[in-house]
Amino acid sequence: MCWASRSGGREDDYSASEVHFRTRGRRFEQMLERWQRIWTGERFGSAGAIGPRPPKGRPTLLMGGSAAVVFERAARYADGWVMGGGSPENLKDGIERLNTAWAAAGRDGTCNGGVRGRPPSCRTGTWDRPRAPATTRLKRRGARVASRHMDRFNGLDVPETLDDALRPQTLALLVYDMQVGVLGQISGAEEVLANVLRVLDAARERKVRTIFLRHYFMPTRLAGAYALRQAKLWQAQARAADTRPLIPYGSPEFELVPEVVPEPHEAVVDKVTMSAFEGTPLDIVLRDCGVRSYLIVGVALEVGIEPTVRHSADLGYVPVVVRDACGAGNAEAAERSLRALDFAGDALIADTAEVCAALARSPVAELG
Repeated sequence: MCWASRSGGREDDYSASEVHFRTRGRRFEQMLERWQRIWTGERFGSAGAIGPRPPKGRPTLLMGGSAAVVFERAARYADGWVMGGGSPENLKDGIERLNTAWAAAGRDGTCNGGVRGRPPSCRTGTWDRPRAPATTRLKRRGARVASRHMDRFNGLDVPETLDDALRPQTLALLVYDMQVGVLGQISGAEEVLANVLRVLDAARERKVRTIFLRHYFMPTRLAGAYALRQAKLWQAQARAADTRPLIPYGSPEFELVPEVVPEPHEAVVDKVTMSAFEGTPLDIVLRDCGVRSYLIVGVALEVGIEPTVRHSADLGYVPVVVRDACGAGNAEAAERSLRALDFAGDALIADTAEVCAALARSPVAELG
């Protein structure tokens, strides 16, 4: 059934499966109220119910338009909202306004997308479309997985989803400290390694620029006050003189685990800092290649990955932390790191499966 805002709309045509109203005024709202009562079988007024009750179930009711009152009425009377035309930005704005109005009306359901032209079916406020919704939310975090159009402002792309961030041409993969002497210190090392390899394979398929990081400790005579203080804490020593370099440069513990083998077109960057961007050429290399976002996997989340992510966010990158491909020495501290990064908005946080799926949807980078 379709009632239009112009004169000539038929009130006796119950054959269509969807209803799309475009009009204003209290009279229209009264019509909506009566329409709902007709379909519930309720009688009203001196003449009783208007017309026979249709034999089929209640059709879907959608509101169209961009005025504020449209969204108020959609929340009060309708099953959803449809955009008749406009830009992707208009669609995004309309979805947000509908969800706000729905919440204010105390109704359940969240609208995740819409289409132009013929409206989709809608139930209890959730678009039930045959195609995948325009946006899909991560289960545990607020970051969105996919979107059709990246937000753009001031001539800049503003990524906010995995599909936005994981564009191979401007993406890098950082494999953080997957070393023999580091991986051997954590629990669940096998699972972390397996997920790191999955992300690495997916990135290589899309020709994503990849850099491996390795950490080492200076000889005792070159260790400064901070390094000695940290060594005392980590090695439970009362005197700095009793500490030793945990992973000396060139030692067997310093090497990457055998399963992680850099290819000739990939690089290895060594560091003595927790942030991979401090005291290394990493930022220079990524900027010169036009990299804007990066994936990070490896060990350890609460010790080195968090400071790397925070540092890079200040440098203007969009980090994507692959949570189940990041190992930790302390699970509680690692979870705090994830919550803090998510709270501050410093990074997108996703699982290996989500990252691999997003990379599979993306084109292969045009690299040599």
